[in-house]
Amino acid sequence: MPDILFQQVMNYPDTTARLSDFTKNKKLLILDFWSTGCSSCIELFPKMQSLADNYKKDLQIILLNSQTQIWHDNEKTIDGLLKKMDKRIQHPIKLPIVLNNKLLDKYFPYQTLPQEVWINSKDRVIAITKSAEVTRGNIEKILKGIKIAMPVKQDVIFNLENQSLSKLSYDNDEVLNKVLFSSVITKGYIDGLGCRLGVRHATPPYRRLYIGWYMTNSPLLLIYKSVYKKMESYPENRILIKTKDSSLFTKTNLNDTSMYSKVYSYDITAPPSTLEMIHQYVRDDLSKMFGTKVIYGKRRMNCYVIKSGRKISKSHSTDGTRQYVMSKIDSRKYVRNFPIDELVHILNKKYLKIPLIDKTNLKANVDIDFPKDLSQHNIVYALRRAGFKVEKKKSPINVAIITDK
Repeated sequence: MPDILFQQVMNYPDTTARLSDFTKNKKLLILDFWSTGCSSCIELFPKMQSLADNYKKDLQIILLNSQTQIWHDNEKTIDGLLKKMDKRIQHPIKLPIVLNNKLLDKYFPYQTLPQEVWINSKDRVIAITKSAEVTRGNIEKILKGIKIAMPVKQDVIFNLENQSLSKLSYDNDEVLNKVLFSSVITKGYIDGLGCRLGVRHATPPYRRLYIGWYMTNSPLLLIYKSVYKKMESYPENRILIKTKDSSLFTKTNLNDTSMYSKVYSYDITAPPSTLEMIHQYVRDDLSKMFGTKVIYGKRRMNCYVIKSGRKISKSHSTDGTRQYVMSKIDSRKYVRNFPIDELVHILNKKYLKIPLIDKTNLKANVDIDFPKDLSQHNIVYALRRAGFKVEKKKSPINVAIITDK
């Protein structure tokens, strides 16, 4: 790597710097490419700060605001972002931030963010990865001089809005231009496509119809929920998997390296069709590929029932702005002036393994504090502390069932 001049630097004693100012006496430099339009990038800041603090003698991390002008980022916007984060997290973000460096954007192009560029003490690029590879284990091995093989982030340049996944798979225009109907299912992460859902519109006079539908780098269950519209309203704790291989539908953490082998991409090209017709084609393909069907019914199962307790009035909101502060980066988690039915819906959707049934009949909004660790046990404890009765019992519950029988 050349000794690049950074002409716009924040969170640093000077407003300009060179690459060598950050690599001097360090064994490893990580350039974390991000933008304010990438929420997953911003959620990584506390993790990056923690790693930099833990290995401060040997590791330097730079938050590289990529394509600054395209994203309309600037120092004022970023400074406001950092000040908001300071109120939400325990440790402020002190990592240096580089803006408007078109040379690094040119050296390390991408289709998806975040992107991590690893540079060793000899100023050599040793890896270009996704954020999932930025772990204590990988950093410690590199600092100890141990050679490791990390998956290389190789973003494909491909626009699914006007091209089908078949082109990426087979790349034969002469044949593909003659295709009237095709569908493709792939397993494994495809760099550059991101986790996306979209359609391709037909041309006039069929503009209101669709000729394609795609979903990329997604858990299989999410693909099912996208085309079985009734299932879309069911949180995962009300979806039962009754198949021989239930691991197909395990929840996938998109910031975990395990996602590389567990996500799927699907693309269909069809004659001009309604969206429901397209969804039916997809459902037929899923049924053929995985031998499944989706049914709905009631099952008697464990659940939590939440009711108003005698001390519930202490949690009633009296005034104030509606607030939902429950992000994983928030050191203090709470809701203010929040409807209990919406809160129950969110808790079921994001956190609880067994259903929470709302029997509060509460019309007043509530203020509730939650612990930093949003485990099922801790959530139930917080609700009880707020004055609710929460009872675990077995009840008949409406569920969606994915079955191969």
